[in-house]
Amino acid sequence: MIKFRKIILLLLIFSIFSINTGFALEDDIQTEEKEISFDTDIFLVGVPLLITSFLIDKPVKDFFQSNRTETLDDFFSAVENFGSPAIFGLGIGSYLYGYFTKNEKLATTSQMAIESSVIAAAIVFPVKYIVGRKRPEDTDKVLDFGFHDFDASFPSGHTALSFAFFGTFAKQYNDGIKPYIFYTIPTLVGISRIYKNKHWLSDVVGGAIVGLTSVYLGEVFHDKIFVHFQIGFGINISKKEIQPLLTYKF
Repeated sequence: MIKFRKIILLLLIFSIFSINTGFALEDDIQTEEKEISFDTDIFLVGVPLLITSFLIDKPVKDFFQSNRTETLDDFFSAVENFGSPAIFGLGIGSYLYGYFTKNEKLATTSQMAIESSVIAAAIVFPVKYIVGRKRPEDTDKVLDFGFHDFDASFPSGHTALSFAFFGTFAKQYNDGIKPYIFYTIPTLVGISRIYKNKHWLSDVVGGAIVGLTSVYLGEVFHDKIFVHFQIGFGINISKKEIQPLLTYKF
């Protein structure tokens, strides 16, 4: 239940953030909807890969656990933070930076990244509870299912959050090597979870599918719903006066 309460808290923080309290960019309220398409390769490639990963879960676990070093321990301990709830702070920070530097694309992408991450969390934890797969640190059996709880193994929440967050940036900043850099981060997060014996390979693949799907769902949410229903509270500060502001769009 501790995990569940954390997710509820994150959803609350997100809801507060998403009403644009004092930091909304005027250009965030769009007047035209753009066409959004789902990348079917996520399922066409992801599902066969997921099935295959179940077959090699045990040897992959054994490989990583037999090749652990102190240096890798430190490296992957740092890397896995990019799939933790700390990325919500990173998203808010990049949003504020985009606002104050008048970088509309960065601010909007940061918003979408947070939205996609929340959607990923909303998918992951019910699935964890229903599937109830035991973590590799607790069992050597690949298909070992126990009491349902939100801290179960499948799918990997860290991986899902990271792919949802950085996948959004990769989709919006898709020129040159930028998307490769963005996708490298969640890939390393997934590897870190296997390395630290917190997840099976198939958990990570499942998390990646959820995360990448959430990128699409987050974009739909932002463009089809968020920009059409907004309430903003803020303060307009000038040299002569300070005015409280209330803006809305329905």
